[in-house]
Amino acid sequence: MNRKRLEDIKTITILILVFASLIQVGILWEIQNHWFPISFLSPVFNGASKPKPEDVARIDYFNPERIIIAEGIESNFWAVDNESGDYIRLWNEAKAYLKNISERRGLIGQPQIIAADRNALAEKWSALMEKTGIIFEFDYTLESDLLMWFLGRETEDVTEPVGMKRMMIALRDDINSPVNTIYIQTDDTITRYNINIDEKQLPKEYFFNLIDKIDSSGIYKRYKSVAWMNYNKYFNKDMIISFGGKKSSIRNFKRVSSFVPKLITAKKTEDIAAILLGGEKASYDYAEAFGNLLEFKNLNNLYRLRMDGFLEYKYLPLVNESNKGTASEAFQRAIEFIERVKPLVSGTTLNLSGINKNVNGESYEFLFDYSVNGLKVYYNYEPGSNNRKKNNNALVIRANGNRVTYCSWLLRQFDSTEEESFLTYQEDILDRLINKYNQISDSMLIKSIDISYMLKNGSPEMELIWLINSTEGEKYILEMEGVK
Repeated sequence: MNRKRLEDIKTITILILVFASLIQVGILWEIQNHWFPISFLSPVFNGASKPKPEDVARIDYFNPERIIIAEGIESNFWAVDNESGDYIRLWNEAKAYLKNISERRGLIGQPQIIAADRNALAEKWSALMEKTGIIFEFDYTLESDLLMWFLGRETEDVTEPVGMKRMMIALRDDINSPVNTIYIQTDDTITRYNINIDEKQLPKEYFFNLIDKIDSSGIYKRYKSVAWMNYNKYFNKDMIISFGGKKSSIRNFKRVSSFVPKLITAKKTEDIAAILLGGEKASYDYAEAFGNLLEFKNLNNLYRLRMDGFLEYKYLPLVNESNKGTASEAFQRAIEFIERVKPLVSGTTLNLSGINKNVNGESYEFLFDYSVNGLKVYYNYEPGSNNRKKNNNALVIRANGNRVTYCSWLLRQFDSTEEESFLTYQEDILDRLINKYNQISDSMLIKSIDISYMLKNGSPEMELIWLINSTEGEKYILEMEGVK
């Protein structure tokens, strides 16, 4: 009996020693590894309560820039409020169609490419917009690999690779009530899919009732296609603009100010280090430089944080691994970095606003911007007196399949105050643009006109502006007109 008890004690002791050894190995691995700041024990103690970065990303960063409802009569359109329940329901429906298409579930016949000339895509899409349907627009193109990752699809489950820049659910193309037609545009093509409506999806009647409700209630502003404008040669053929007199174009917006997070202005170095470096903290040397800069450095990584909130990260080795990886792998590395640093700007909303597929042949570049009260924050900031290049995105991050290689991030938080009234009248916007910028090239094409908040150097108060984007990537700014 005593011998058995002794054996049990030995077994328990060995198990405790093995577990303690695993903990020690994990801690040493975490300290010595200079990229993956992942808590070794977090899956054991925190895994159930803390959402995974990829789950957060699929909710926070996979949303269209705009959802447009096309009535199909006299070029009438409505832009859905991106903070509304309609936006969520319609986007969930679109994602369900994309999943079904990727698995060829419910597809009728073969997909049909209806446009393959890049120069004619805008004109063809403009013709599609005359149909009755729901349109989903991104400001960038999602390649198949990244789109499938956002949808949570495993590569082996995908039988119909799909990329996307824009998508339309056309409601009247097929007279059969259980069938819808989906159009998907990429950088190169527009493809048509006929698909059965799944029993879990919204019936056609839902969309028709929604259009009737919006038309009668006026809850969303009415738009027209640019074909109705005198200056339509300056506008991309697939654009819409707000329509109606100035009195009906008055809308209230909250005044917003920005500020540098208090942890930074108070120079709480230890707290900042704990957020930036996580479990790697012990491997870093850090110090204050020049009175306005915190620097954190180890063998492989360098973080520089200015007291105005501008953060820059660099991966130091001159010889980088050749693993560019896929867009989804690189995006996951970027999201791991962002979610680790994001507590410094808690309470803010970041939106994915651009993807560059090839940076020096070694990495992908992802662009993010803040949004406040449903409006994007336009970023016009010069990081440091010796750097004359202005950044136009709040967060620029480069990554490959292994790690983040570079990041610049203006760390800001925001306060909203009282509302003020502004005119959202767009029909004279080209005249105002010409008057301000004097010379507008005859070849210029405007691709979008958005209401944004503008963040500027040295001013906490943000200005409400028209942000005008051309097809060549140029940005033009007009002040919005307030109403007393």
